[in-house]
Parts: sequence; structure tokens; C-alpha cells
Amino acid sequence: MRIRKLRMGWDVGGWHCDRNKTSRDALVLLEALDEVLQPLGKWRGSLRGPLTKLAGVPLICEMLALCGLRDVSSFDLTIAIDTPLGWP
Repeated sequence: MRIRKLRMGWDVGGWHCDRNKTSRDALVLLEALDEVLQPLGKWRGSLRGPLTKLAGVPLICEMLALCGLRDVSSFDLTIAIDTPLGWP
């Protein structure tokens, strides 16, 4: 069984509060094949729903599905997060 080496970039949208309805996250999914990254999918929208309802593996699987990858049985995933940690 081949373990897929997946890499996900997550650009975290601004403040996900009830007043900010336009905040959107962005995901991009890549697969490392022989040291070359191949694009698998991307998504843009709000992760607020999945983040408040899911955790652990179900959350990861939902994020993969949003990028178009479903039914992956064995994978090694690295997630790089660009998150606002405070005001500039």
C-alpha cells in the first residue's frame, strides 16, 4: 500500500465573527511525487462550520474533500498555516 505524501497550505481568513460575513479561508492541496509537488486541488470559502463541528481525523478528511480528494485510505499530511496572530 502506497502512502500518499500530501501537503496543504491554509490561508486563514480574517476574524470569523458574526459581523464579518465576507471572511474566507483558502486551501491548496499538493502531492509530493518523487520530490516534485503536484497540485491536487484548491478551495476558497469559510471553514467556520467544519471547525466548530469537527475535530481530528474527520476535520482533516473534510478539508481534503473540500479540495477534491475523497476516499484516501493512507496518507502523510503536512499542513502549513498562515494565520493572523495579531494586528499588524
